[in-house]
Amino acid sequence: QQLEDELGLEVVNFCYPAGQYNDAVIEAVKAAGYRGATTVNPGLAERSMPFELNRIRIDRGDTSQALASKLSAAGL
Repeated sequence: QQLEDELGLEVVNFCYPAGQYNDAVIEAVKAAGYRGATTVNPGLAERSMPFELNRIRIDRGDTSQALASKLSAAGL
């Protein structure tokens, strides 16, 4: 609620702190009204798993070529 108040935007997605989650946490996030949540698991997100969305890590020093390589490795 604080983020919504400060940003003036609806917050509909959640990010598990330090990537830590389990079935009970997923259920709590759902019960809180979020529509999805990101993990720190590498890979592409799957529509069928909105509360366990994988990510492609982009680091501060990554160049556009590094980004292209990561996307290619992920199958994009």
